[in-house]
Amino acid sequence: MKGVVFLSLTALLLLLSLSQSHAQVEVTTIHGETYIGYIIETNKDKILFRTTDDLELTFPKNYIEDIKPVIIRIVTFTGNKYEGRVLKQDDSTMIIETKGKLVLTVPKNQIFRLNYGDSYSTKTYRSFGITVLAPGGINISFGNHFKSTGIRTVIGYMGSVVGLQINYLFNLSKSEHLEHNISLGAGRTAFEDSERPSYVRAGQIKIPRGSWTYLGGYYDINVYGAFLELGLTAGVGDFTIPQLSIQFGYVYRFND
Repeated sequence: MKGVVFLSLTALLLLLSLSQSHAQVEVTTIHGETYIGYIIETNKDKILFRTTDDLELTFPKNYIEDIKPVIIRIVTFTGNKYEGRVLKQDDSTMIIETKGKLVLTVPKNQIFRLNYGDSYSTKTYRSFGITVLAPGGINISFGNHFKSTGIRTVIGYMGSVVGLQINYLFNLSKSEHLEHNISLGAGRTAFEDSERPSYVRAGQIKIPRGSWTYLGGYYDINVYGAFLELGLTAGVGDFTIPQLSIQFGYVYRFND
């Protein structure tokens, strides 16, 4: 019936497992309202739900658009980091199940910072690093990374070589220490071309400059900051088509 959203089979199976495990969940209604709490009881038509504020609500199932486990990331005062789904919490402790199925009890007075959400896979953050080779010899890399896309700008200079490249990223996967993307990029590299005859201008000897203005397709991977990008480019200037593009270095991701 038009205007009514029914839970998918996957969501129904998740609903059953979560109601049995008493894990904390996030419920989103067809009107965009979001509630965090616990499923107390469910039948074929309705869900009885208790929020974290101990408010009891009853939802018709065709009123619910999505149900998903609450993912939390905890950083303690001692620097330990934990990520997993919330099983139970009270005024003094939080019990979570990590991705490795390890159940941990964390005293709340030891928690320095916590974030709700699917952490790294949805996190927005910046990156900064130093790379070599394309586009300008020695480069500075700046990035803005969103849920599934991103933009990276690389500016390089090394003596007679200067370059600029901008990539629009499509994320394939990311976690705390790993990220890889495919991207479309555009750039320009300019350099002194010693193979061309020099000339004199205003009493000074000048070396002609060459250039390469290009578009390309790329793949990059970042593991613990170690960064590698490979690509194929085509464009206009002093190189043949296609050109292999390589860039590597250290790029730090500010995703804490």
